[in-house]
Parts: sequence; C-alpha cells; structure tokens
Amino acid sequence: YAAGDFSVRTVFLDGSEPTALIAAVTSFAALARPLPDDAVAALGSLREDWRLLTLEEELARERKLVAMYAEALEAMTQSRDLYREAAERAAEALAVYRES
Repeated sequence: YAAGDFSVRTVFLDGSEPTALIAAVTSFAALARPLPDDAVAALGSLREDWRLLTLEEELARERKLVAMYAEALEAMTQSRDLYREAAERAAEALAVYRES
C-alpha cells in the first residue's frame, strides 16, 4: 500500500466530522493483508474514540462491559457476605468470651 493513501492533513479543531480521517481509517482497516498487532489496537482505539463501530460491534462491546460489571458485582457481593459472616462469628466469640 502507499502511505500517502492513508495520510490525513486536516486538523479538526472546529468539531466538524473528520470525514478524511474516517475514510483513511476505514480504507486501511479494509486492507486484505493481516495487520500487525499494534496497528489492530490503534485502529480499534480510533474506531471506538470516533464511534465508528458497527451496531453489532457496539453491542458486543457493551455486552462485554455488562459481563465485566456483573462479575465485579458478584465478587463484591461475595466479599460482603464473607465479611458479614466473619463479623457475626467475631461477635459470637466476643459474647462467649464475655460470658465466661
């Protein structure tokens, strides 16, 4: 590929849609050859930052976030339950100690 085909010289300071950048990223992503790992990550980041994901990709991304949050919530719930059980056992042990 020619690097000039994917060069963008426009600066987006006025909040306008970066059509040249979108076209360059889309064209580069559509290349038939496999991309190096760092290029895949960079393109993915650009596509997420500029909201260039398809509906299916956005849905998959949001589902991953939901799964991650559900896992974190489950871990926090288990931690809370373990802490509560430990506190109850400690209170029981303290009551037994005070009675004796």
